[in-house]
Amino acid sequence: MKQKKSLIVLLLSVILFSCEETITDVELPYVEQLVVSCVLENGDLVDSLRLERTLPPLEHYDEDKALVKDAKVQINDGDSTYDLFYSDGYYRTSNLIAQAGKTYKLNVEWKGKKATATTFVPNPVEIPKIEFEIRKTTGQWGEAYEVNVFSMIKPVKNVVYNSGVLNNSQGHGSYDFF
Repeated sequence: MKQKKSLIVLLLSVILFSCEETITDVELPYVEQLVVSCVLENGDLVDSLRLERTLPPLEHYDEDKALVKDAKVQINDGDSTYDLFYSDGYYRTSNLIAQAGKTYKLNVEWKGKKATATTFVPNPVEIPKIEFEIRKTTGQWGEAYEVNVFSMIKPVKNVVYNSGVLNNSQGHGSYDFF
């Protein structure tokens, strides 16, 4: 009975794995698109807008081929329009600092393609009290520290809350709330 099961499994394996056919010269639908990535933070220089184009779906990703280095990129802050320049993989300004409470409009033009976006930089949120507890634990990978952070805030409409922990080279964490 055991030999019969093994024989059935072997035959099914041969049948399933032998039904493989390599298909080449396939054309998938593809329309080149612009891909924009940028984060504006209150008080920071606008200097990290990334602009790429999509590549055909079966083509290996190549950063040099995907990067768009010669587009016309502008940001309007409601008062002025700023031209961004390309440098080291990013479009940048030398004098636009993102400000809380302002709306920014992005316009990109490249080889007949256009991309637009609008964003609002929220006002900072006051966090009146932050408490944390640190517990030393031992687990599967040795000693570890569990950190629980507690804070009380009064929610504000249309505000995004974000927090993070950064570790330095000595393993000490610093808390960054914005």
